[in-house]
Amino acid sequence: MHDHHIVCGLGRTGQRVIMKLLDEGAAVVAIDDNPAIVEELRAQGIIAMHGDATSDLALMHAGVTRAQSLAAVTASDAINALICLSAHALSPDLTIIARAEDESSICKLQRAGAMQVIAPASYGGDGIAENMIHPDIARLLPGLQGGDDALEFAELCITEHSPFCDRAISEIGREFPRMVFIAARSHDGTMMLRPPSDRVLTEGEVLVIAGTVGDVAQMRVRRQAA
Repeated sequence: MHDHHIVCGLGRTGQRVIMKLLDEGAAVVAIDDNPAIVEELRAQGIIAMHGDATSDLALMHAGVTRAQSLAAVTASDAINALICLSAHALSPDLTIIARAEDESSICKLQRAGAMQVIAPASYGGDGIAENMIHPDIARLLPGLQGGDDALEFAELCITEHSPFCDRAISEIGREFPRMVFIAARSHDGTMMLRPPSDRVLTEGEVLVIAGTVGDVAQMRVRRQAA
């Protein structure tokens, strides 16, 4: 596999990450040391490996040097740090995201190679506060409400066979009138905020969009059906 995503740790958070990646049409390889969970995911058609994600051997078997990203989301900050260290040593340019149960571990995980560290407890607290102070805004934020009316952000990667390739943003907008087109990243990595409606998307570009969960899901179905 190439350009796939590796998820280390198949607890509730890890499985949620996997489901979200699969919803995006991404290729996923999961690693966990619990054989029962591994077999359960395999029964669902998910590529899952039984092993120690802190070991170089397991990461190499998962294709870490060919992967696009890795998530270290076990329940242990210490194990997540070891996974980050091993993955970063094997593939220095790999995008690594880690989960931190304790906020004091955030800096350690970053030093271990994590480009981004997510602290679910902190995010949950922020979500509660946001609901208390700005209830109307909170209803729009992804993850705080979880309903179909929640606002979801997504990246639309333009491939050669994409139904959106060689089409103007205005044309896509007519097909998905409630979608908001936030930014476009060109082939050289340049990011343009609020791209003009007459911009024609070409292979290799990425469009950042926002819409309701239902709208984004319809766009994914449209992309996968092509």
